[in-house]
Amino acid sequence: MKSILVLASLFFVYSSYSQQGEELLVYSLKGNVTVIENDKESKVKIGKVLKPGSTLKTQKLAKLTMVCKEGKALTVTKEGSFPIIRWKDSCETNNHNSVTSKYFKYIWEQLYMRSEDFKKNSPENYKLIEYYESKVAERKNQEFIEKYRVHNYFLKKHFSFLTADEIQRQKEVYTFLAKSFNISIETYLEMQNTNTKYFDDVKVLLTYEYPYYSAYKIGSSIEDSEFIECSLYKNDIYKIIDIYLKTGEKVHDV
Repeated sequence: MKSILVLASLFFVYSSYSQQGEELLVYSLKGNVTVIENDKESKVKIGKVLKPGSTLKTQKLAKLTMVCKEGKALTVTKEGSFPIIRWKDSCETNNHNSVTSKYFKYIWEQLYMRSEDFKKNSPENYKLIEYYESKVAERKNQEFIEKYRVHNYFLKKHFSFLTADEIQRQKEVYTFLAKSFNISIETYLEMQNTNTKYFDDVKVLLTYEYPYYSAYKIGSSIEDSEFIECSLYKNDIYKIIDIYLKTGEKVHDV
């Protein structure tokens, strides 16, 4: 239900802000380009909102492409100073339904929703979009992991049943996870290897896949082995293992 409300709100936001006035947004640039706003000159970056009243300055060999909300791209390749208002009539088009026009309308909306201008003027809507996009990214990440993750990886590794393809697939998953957690793959694998242990006396395999510790009761084969529980904390997973070995009960909270 919350996702539906978020989508509905986003539709309203996109509809409202696609009706902005005569702003141009920087789509691509090469070389030295600056803009003068309120008597202050600053470097232009992709996604920059260029408003009427400001002046664009391009140096030699610079190239800049801007996008109008009407779905038209404007390119500057000459050196000089250009008031933004000069392109007011240039944005008019009679071909609103063309594929190119629809594409650049979409680009304009996407750039504007991520601009500092939008963030400043509509902080709540900006947060809404950030929340929605984080959920989309989270879902895509999970889909990738589920697609490539090797089922029963640690048990297969313990029983030496991993194929070369499975080893490579799991490595891709760990590389992806390491990047998501902003750590190197070497650090990720070192943390995993250091915290993965097999206790032969009680036949328990303790594994670590950041950020979770997991415990398995090892049988004579993968099929005879079973998952006990997982935890974010090493001390807790040891308590969980101890309770299981003493009572046979699988608990999550200790």
